[in-house]
Amino acid sequence: MLSYRSTIKNSISLARYNMRIIFGGKFIYFVLAAFIFFLVFGIIIALEENVLDMEEVYSLLAFPAILLVFFPSVFGIQSDADQRTLEIIFGIPDYRYKVWLVRYVMILFLVFLLLFPFAGIAWCIEHRGKVVERGAAGHRDAQSTQALSDDTLYRLYSMTKPIVSVHCLQLIEQGLLQLDDPISRWIPAFGRQQVLGADGSLQPCLRPVTIEDLLTHRSGLSYDFLAGCPVAEQYRAAQLAADGSRSLQELSEALATMPLAHQPGYRWYYSYSTDVLASIIEKVSDKPLIDSLAGALFRPLGMSDTAFHIRQENRHRLAQMFGQRELGDVPVAGVSGQPLANQLRVMDVDASYPVSDINFARGGIGLYSTTDDYRRFMSVLMHGQTPSGEWILSRPMLDLLWQNRLSESQMPIAIGEKAYPGYGWGLMGRVMAGTSVSTRLSAVGEGGWAGAASTYFWVDRANQFSGIVMTQYLGSEVTLGPDVQALAYGTLG
Repeated sequence: MLSYRSTIKNSISLARYNMRIIFGGKFIYFVLAAFIFFLVFGIIIALEENVLDMEEVYSLLAFPAILLVFFPSVFGIQSDADQRTLEIIFGIPDYRYKVWLVRYVMILFLVFLLLFPFAGIAWCIEHRGKVVERGAAGHRDAQSTQALSDDTLYRLYSMTKPIVSVHCLQLIEQGLLQLDDPISRWIPAFGRQQVLGADGSLQPCLRPVTIEDLLTHRSGLSYDFLAGCPVAEQYRAAQLAADGSRSLQELSEALATMPLAHQPGYRWYYSYSTDVLASIIEKVSDKPLIDSLAGALFRPLGMSDTAFHIRQENRHRLAQMFGQRELGDVPVAGVSGQPLANQLRVMDVDASYPVSDINFARGGIGLYSTTDDYRRFMSVLMHGQTPSGEWILSRPMLDLLWQNRLSESQMPIAIGEKAYPGYGWGLMGRVMAGTSVSTRLSAVGEGGWAGAASTYFWVDRANQFSGIVMTQYLGSEVTLGPDVQALAYGTLG
């Protein structure tokens, strides 16, 4: 690994080398002069109209300057500067993966950091068992004093769900649960639940809610932040998302006292299903959820930094939370009806996602983890094994996990008005069932999930291709993870 000083020294030398190449032809002089003229002219107009302030001007000038010096081919300038940048700054003498991936990923993150307020972003992309691109940009605090690092801790939010779901599948393999088990067997109050009709009347359930319904979000439960859902209004009134002091069992019992939003099995509807599943796991295993997960997944996989709370000595590693709304709040549109733009606003989410409560646990959110810890979990989704070869899930169960369980009428999955064309749902997360209607580059069988704080991951078993993006921004309207995934797929030969 190159030292900080040598990296700076090499960067300066490289800039000089690249500039000699860039200014080596008369046509390049013309292109560069035209680019600078229009950029400066546009900035002057924007300043006169009070559209930009000086801080934004510096950002606009810094971005093309960085690209021009270190990645001149972005401007159509043919040289070996891009490859030399990779070799000298990043110490990669023989980069066998496509250079385009590194360049575009770097450009993407520079754009996001300059134009869309993210304090920091970390990423890692793997192909055929090898890391082909990883890095971090920005900081983990609002004061920009602590750079993101490999040991930075993140709130996973809904990227907790795949972990809990995989553990449920382990219990099914052990014969302790079955997909068609009615959940009222462990939580009797769910056997008395009714469905809230469109006219406000209560209707009996046509069949019981099952374990499979919980795994596939077809239980009829809802979520606080879903607009236009009367059941969600009841959740918000009860502060189900806002109150992190409730135990997992208390949360499930509260859900059982409220009506369902839909008939069990009727449609895919994002919900507290995985929280109820986690409470059943506690009853089946007769131990706290964290103990079950630690014994079955975290210790075998070496996920030593993953838990539902952070010890005092490690809290300095936690990335600060930013965002524009609390977890349970309904998204608010801007004046024009468009989503609100990202603003780098610090948020205190400890009441809903406590950092120090050793009794805190959830199934749908709750875990803290690092990029590398979560990659270890992703290897289970890829191969079913630990790095040492210990089986976490059998091959038949792994194959079952990746099968789309939704009917055509239940696809595509959608959260509120946001649809995910081509995606169905398996026993762990989203699954690309048909690329003919997909709006982003993917592959049939690719899947994964995301978190409310803009974390994201994908796993593609057929192509042996996976990636993860970590940041901390609640309610972002920037499709950070899917954009990285699409760019990465564009590099596959």
